[in-house]
Amino acid sequence: MSGNPPLGYDVVNKKLISNEVEAANVRTLFEKYLELQSVNALTEYATAQKIYAKQWTTAKGVVKGGRPIAKMSMHRILCDRTYVGQIVNKIDNTVAKGEHQAILPTELFERVQIALRSNANNKSESHGSPNLLTGKLFNHNGVRFIGHVAKARPTLIITQPKGSICPRQQLMKSPLKPSPSSWMSTFRHCRPRSLTF
Repeated sequence: MSGNPPLGYDVVNKKLISNEVEAANVRTLFEKYLELQSVNALTEYATAQKIYAKQWTTAKGVVKGGRPIAKMSMHRILCDRTYVGQIVNKIDNTVAKGEHQAILPTELFERVQIALRSNANNKSESHGSPNLLTGKLFNHNGVRFIGHVAKARPTLIITQPKGSICPRQQLMKSPLKPSPSSWMSTFRHCRPRSLTF
């Protein structure tokens, strides 16, 4: 094991060993998320209960971590398969059984994953998104386009997920600016990676 140890584990002889006090805190966070159904609320709860990020000492004796858990870090904790005794290959996302001990029941972990997905879908579809096209445009494979709003100026940019390739970039190659009708015709057949409105 290299890198920063996850909350709930210590690294001993390059192996993950369960830290019982932190493991209890991890179980509490997972159970509380199912009750609160909000990463923001869970982050506030963790700070109030003094459940902080992993603190460890480097080989040079420098103490790191031990601060309140940020929202993105909390989300990573809730998605970390390390807690159910698994490891994930960062290159191809394959999952394998690890050598370390699980500190969470698989059933609890999977319930949290379902809740996270459900809450993400509800947020994008029903929480008053300023983008009128959010959740309504799909590519030819049925993959939903993702909306982004540029901060510099109020411009909606719709992009396809990575890996979706347009066979002909007719819009980009044309030396003349196409009319809206020819543009929409090309869009239907080509589905470019990025559109700006």
